[in-house]
Amino acid sequence: MDPYPVDPLLVKRTIKTLLKVVDGYTCRRIYGTTLRITADDNLAASFAAEVGLTEEESTLISDLSAVLAQKYQLAGTYAPEILLGVCVAGYGTRCYMMLQKLDELEAKLAPKEKAAPAPPADQKAA
Repeated sequence: MDPYPVDPLLVKRTIKTLLKVVDGYTCRRIYGTTLRITADDNLAASFAAEVGLTEEESTLISDLSAVLAQKYQLAGTYAPEILLGVCVAGYGTRCYMMLQKLDELEAKLAPKEKAAPAPPADQKAA
């Protein structure tokens, strides 16, 4: 018998977190790519919404994952380690995506003109 019986609630919450991260990343990529290609904000939002995971789908996937994990004792021995890894990876992915978004925003808002290059060293002395 596994030392850690599978906690269906923990599995369900972990799967739901993972789904939220993957869905968020996918929708943002679809939105950003569509906007870059077409410059049409409405079309980009429409495409992102069309592919987005519904609450019903998320609930069903997480519920069934919990049932299957308990039924087959999946990850029973290493459940705490696996579920912790999934949650930390999800959090890290969200942080990375936000930092990437901030970099893109900064680049977009940065002045278009670049600073003039510094004069060569031999001209400074003159």
